[in-house]
Amino acid sequence: MQHASVQLARHIAAILWLSLCCAIPATAKESKTVDPFLQAAQWAEEVPANEEFSDESNADSALECTDAVDYGDEIGLAALIEPNRLQCRRWAVLVDFPILLPYLDSRVVTTPKENPVFGPRLSLAWQNANGLGVQARGWGFDNAVDVEGSPLMTQNFSYYYYPTNLTENKLIFRGGKFDLDFYKHMEFEGGYLRIGASLTAAQLTVRNEYAYQYTTYSYNYNYIIDDYTGYSYYNPTYTQNVVTVEDADKIRTRGGGLGLLLEGSHRINSSPTHQWSVFGSGRFAYLVGEQQADASYWRTGRDASFTVGEAAVGLEYRRKFPRADLFVRCAFEIQTWDVPQIERVSLAGVTPSVGLSW
Repeated sequence: MQHASVQLARHIAAILWLSLCCAIPATAKESKTVDPFLQAAQWAEEVPANEEFSDESNADSALECTDAVDYGDEIGLAALIEPNRLQCRRWAVLVDFPILLPYLDSRVVTTPKENPVFGPRLSLAWQNANGLGVQARGWGFDNAVDVEGSPLMTQNFSYYYYPTNLTENKLIFRGGKFDLDFYKHMEFEGGYLRIGASLTAAQLTVRNEYAYQYTTYSYNYNYIIDDYTGYSYYNPTYTQNVVTVEDADKIRTRGGGLGLLLEGSHRINSSPTHQWSVFGSGRFAYLVGEQQADASYWRTGRDASFTVGEAAVGLEYRRKFPRADLFVRCAFEIQTWDVPQIERVSLAGVTPSVGLSW
């Protein structure tokens, strides 16, 4: 019994000694690698001093915020890096150089398309971030063209004088147009659409300068007595005279009213710095005003209404810069002025343009 107790004591002592041998190296190893001051310094570098996490939920929310900044929403991040160009562009200026051939086709007057109407047209626009904008647009022109047929006034009024032997017949077109536009600009994938209304004022003066000739005859009756027979008789003689007369008739029509406008474009090629687009525009205005006629045999003034229509289609190239866009255009344009007494004046041709938006 005593011998069994001694063996049990030896086994217990051996187990305690093995446990102590295993515990002492582990403790020494941990004490060598873990420095509490160094660990605190590492934690101070990783976690800012002003951030305190009271519980595990706050730590998780901070980690989620860090992930959002690191990876982020691509759409929101793109908007921060490169905002919408439309929201950055508030002003635009455009200068057109219309080269339009006039055509007046009435009952007896026809204008050959030989001398174009030329006059610069300037537009200045401002637009807010929502696409609402206002634009001022002004244009003036002046030209002269030789015409065929009778003078302009004689087609509308019967008169005892109707010149036919014309030596010169010329029409002078002089006028202008001003538009104050209020519009809505809508962007979509591949282009834009602009629709609005305008306050419009316009004036058109058509002056007809002509020269004609007519012949006059003067008769002389000579009383002659025949010396041989004694009879008397008259010997008439006449003189032919060609007279040239220069005259001018003028009709001026002017007024103001309301108009509508529609414009749009479609991109056909685009890059970060270059863009090619096809664009089109149309305008129509109904105007009320007065008409004055000043002719050699007719002078009057009266109320009148007339319409002005425009349409254009062409190609646009845009060069993009960090703070502005430079663009050039080339379009085919046609205009129609439908006024009383003159019936219809049409203008058609090419319009190059250059503009800047910022």
